Parts: sequence; structure tokens; C-alpha cells
Amino acid sequence: MTQPLPLVVVVDDVGETRRLMRRILERNRLRVVEAATGEDALRTIASARPDVVVLDLRLPGISGLDVARNVRANVDEGIAATPLLACSASVQDEIRREALRAGCDGFQGKPFDIGVFVATIRELIGHEADG
Repeated sequence: MTQPLPLVVVVDDVGETRRLMRRILERNRLRVVEAATGEDALRTIASARPDVVVLDLRLPGISGLDVARNVRANVDEGIAATPLLACSASVQDEIRREALRAGCDGFQGKPFDIGVFVATIRELIGHEADG
């Protein structure tokens, strides 16, 4: 029996960005579910239980930073341990540090290098598999 492909939730309020990430990730044998808002992201993470979340920091409503804090504070340990990759056009060191303080496991600037983006996601999925 084959293992299901790893699942990535892509959270971004820009549809074109979500579609681009979906194409890249699906080409690299990953399943993708999209979310456009922070609220949608929290619901999707709870129901889909992804292997990793790519999280834009600037979202309408609940920000990506608040999504990260909510995930880390979840009473369900499986959800609280979900690997989070912040992905933002705001690449200043302070934004990076704030994302990591909020609970993100990594940071990727936009526009991103496709190879580095995929490798980072694979690495986060691998860390989760290690336990």
C-alpha cells in the first residue's frame, strides 16, 4: 500500500500566488489545499491536518502571525506541532524574527527561489516525520 502524498496548506490572500505555489508543489509530488484568510486557514488546518503550512503573514482578518500563534496554542498536540513556513514579501529582519517568535519554523521571502522553496518544505515535512 502506498503512502498518501504529503499535504501542504497554502495560505495567501492573493489567488495568483496560491495558484503558483499549488503548481510548484503539485509538480513536486505534494498535495495542496488553499486558504485565503486567517480564519479559513485555522479551519483548514484543524480539519485537513496538513504535513506543513505555507503562511502569508499579511492576511485580511486574522494575520498570519496570529494564525501561527493560534496553531502553537492549540490543545491538540498534533495541530500545535504542525510545521509552519512563513512566506512574506516583507523580508526585513524584524519581520523574520517576529514570524519565528510567533511559532513559524522557517521564513521564505517573496518572490522566492522555487528550488529553495520546495527544499524548505521537504525539510519541514522530514522533520515532522522524524517525530
